[in-house]
Amino acid sequence: MKCGAVRFILFFCFLSPVAMRGESAWDQLRIGMTEVEAEAILGAPLLRSVGQDFAVWIYNHRAELVFYGPLIAWSAPREGKAPGRVVDVWQAPPQGDALAVTFLPKPNRHLPVAERRTPIAPAVGRSAVRSKR
Repeated sequence: MKCGAVRFILFFCFLSPVAMRGESAWDQLRIGMTEVEAEAILGAPLLRSVGQDFAVWIYNHRAELVFYGPLIAWSAPREGKAPGRVVDVWQAPPQGDALAVTFLPKPNRHLPVAERRTPIAPAVGRSAVRSKR
């Protein structure tokens, strides 16, 4: 009986690191994955919606994957611990000279407007405009 209890305790001692790791399939997702890699991790989705280079895969418990070529965003199931990830693919680059060093002066965004030198024609009312039939 003591031998069985020792085996039982050893079994749970070796099992506990695996249980404590707790990495679900959703924790293994990374931005930039292909559809094949994501399907290998999560399995087939319940619904695939594809259009205009975007693809949205829907899983149980309001979980979704969003592809624009590679994986760009996902929302983990509500019962899981993994947070959702989002990358804005339409994000504008940051302003400033940090991206490129240039020796050209910055463009003048407020160019002066030249005065109009040609006279403006007087406004014409309805009575002055007659159609010829």
